[in-house]
Amino acid sequence: MSTTKNARFEIWQTITLEAWWDGDNFFRKLNGVGSERSPDRFAHTEEAEEMISKLRGSEEPQTIDLFLLHLNQLGLRENSSIDQICAAAAPSGVELCPRELAPYLLMKNKIGQETFLVGMRPIFIRTHNTPCISVFYVNGLYRRLQHRCCCEGQTFCNIYTTWLFAKSHKQTDAN
Repeated sequence: MSTTKNARFEIWQTITLEAWWDGDNFFRKLNGVGSERSPDRFAHTEEAEEMISKLRGSEEPQTIDLFLLHLNQLGLRENSSIDQICAAAAPSGVELCPRELAPYLLMKNKIGQETFLVGMRPIFIRTHNTPCISVFYVNGLYRRLQHRCCCEGQTFCNIYTTWLFAKSHKQTDAN
């Protein structure tokens, strides 16, 4: 765990997110080839599997600082929507995580026993035949990847719930 800081927050980890996969390749790599099983196996729900199947990783490796934050650190109050959470990231000096980050961290054993929601653009899935937009929920203690529905009208009421945000080392154009 790093003790380096950005302007406002302590960096939890700095990682290099490999450029190698889409959802299908992820499951092949996760499950190993043939009868072999990956030693980095983790459990996931059907909804998380559907979310992973829709992912497309970056074409180039990315070095990213990761931050575990509470919503009140972003200036938010109880009952914040996913839109409010996403909008609060950039003014706070952090970015939304790449969508592929949560399953990648679990696969690479980078979670430890941390449990958090992922600050990311939601992914549209169907849960129990109901349309739902979701973010990843990571339970490091049980090495489990789940989803949290964040459809219109749903809020995250506990400002002390831990969320994962990122800050890329790559410079972006200010167009």
